[in-house]
Amino acid sequence: MWVSTGHELLRFPPGSTQGGKLVTELPFGVYGVTELLEDPAGTLWLGTLRRGLYRLKQGQLEKVQGIEHRVWDIQCDAEENLWVATQGGGLFRVRSRTFRLIGTEEGLPRSSVIAVS
Repeated sequence: MWVSTGHELLRFPPGSTQGGKLVTELPFGVYGVTELLEDPAGTLWLGTLRRGLYRLKQGQLEKVQGIEHRVWDIQCDAEENLWVATQGGGLFRVRSRTFRLIGTEEGLPRSSVIAVS
């Protein structure tokens, strides 16, 4: 299980609430992280309130360029595409380090997407 305090990212053993290990310090503050998702490849994706999307891969935290909006939800589909729901930025598909915006021009009724399932 992954836990973010906004200042730290911790990993707990499966099924346990004890023994959490500090993985990395985070620059977001207490209200920064809105969503956590570990994909099948083991990459952890972090959605934030004000700084867009980040990923933690092999211990390194990286900003995903192009997604600057508040992230409400992150889902991974059967083809391992990530779907990132944002406020004001629409719905992003992240695929092998590339992404595609699906917004009002592609048929969404508005540019805020709060959840995907």
